[in-house]
Amino acid sequence: MSILRLAPIGAAGLAALLSAGCSISIPAVGVAEDEEIVTGSIAADPRTPLSTFLEPTEEAAAMTAIGAALDPQSSGAAQSWTAHGGRRGVVHPTAAAEPVGDDICRKFEASGVGVAGAFRATGLACRNKRGEWTVHEMRSRQKT
Repeated sequence: MSILRLAPIGAAGLAALLSAGCSISIPAVGVAEDEEIVTGSIAADPRTPLSTFLEPTEEAAAMTAIGAALDPQSSGAAQSWTAHGGRRGVVHPTAAAEPVGDDICRKFEASGVGVAGAFRATGLACRNKRGEWTVHEMRSRQKT
């Protein structure tokens, strides 16, 4: 066999050897193979300012009323809510909507029957750019 015929075979063999190095795994220093790396493991606090007054299933009904009552384009009329368990309440704005950073915020008053009985509270809710309302604070007033 001449050397010219062996050159393509040698080149193919050399390429195979060089590409085999790409499949070598190198273990990370200081991390055992069976050790789990957890990121973002801080659980969000499920409690909200509304949790003081309402159960989670009731909060959804109240948030719908809060969004309707506090919408800057609405008339500012009171909005009522009724939860599946029969608890109910009313929300109405007490101030004009104001920009706070990228959000639109508005103070409100809420009253109704919640987990601890009848309540009356003032609060502040803000709407983000996606149109989602979040209650940032609620303070109890005299019980009705």
